Amino acid sequence: MYQMFVQAHLLNWLECTRCLTTESSPHQSLLSNIYITGTDILFAIDILRQLQTQSAGTLIFALPATLKSLLLSHSSQVLSSLPHLFVSYTQSIQKYRGTLFSQSSASTAGGANTETEVRRTAMTFFVSCMALVDEADDSDEDMVWETRVRLLDIVDKEALFRSAGAHIGNEAEAILRRSGNIAIEAVPSASQGAFYLYATSFGVSNYFVQAMKQDGLSSP
Repeated sequence: MYQMFVQAHLLNWLECTRCLTTESSPHQSLLSNIYITGTDILFAIDILRQLQTQSAGTLIFALPATLKSLLLSHSSQVLSSLPHLFVSYTQSIQKYRGTLFSQSSASTAGGANTETEVRRTAMTFFVSCMALVDEADDSDEDMVWETRVRLLDIVDKEALFRSAGAHIGNEAEAILRRSGNIAIEAVPSASQGAFYLYATSFGVSNYFVQAMKQDGLSSP
């Protein structure tokens, strides 16, 4: 079912995801049900187990490879879906944490190590999402920065970088630094609409980096 969904239905599903809002209506309820059905397929426990065996350095780790190929011709659908997918992936690994990280849970009282693994794995997904964002066409500038900010906001709200501590990995730390640096470079040529997104990206990224420095988790 997973392969069939990814190969035959992913683009249409992304289109539905793009239309999701917080509005309460029969139309939105239907879209929400379609979205949940898709994430249940993409992040089923059997799929998550397979993803656990992949290399953390894989560019599209924990994401259907089709997303990367769709980015060229359907970038708005892919970019708008990434924050939704990031949230759903994090919720899924949290839901199945006992099964996915059973060894970690058994070795640490209270399952504290399991929570660390959940957050570390979520940050690996974050790195993959940001890699796709970085590959998006420059013509989608506002969408790129909106996606970047929304992904950073999820990291903040889920407290992924704090709870993961040193275990977030060098790649995640590098992405946080890079997001701030790119924002600084982009500000001089920013349109009025994009300026807020650049400033927000810099502010959130810098907040993370400074917090890691204070905790002794980041290199100067």
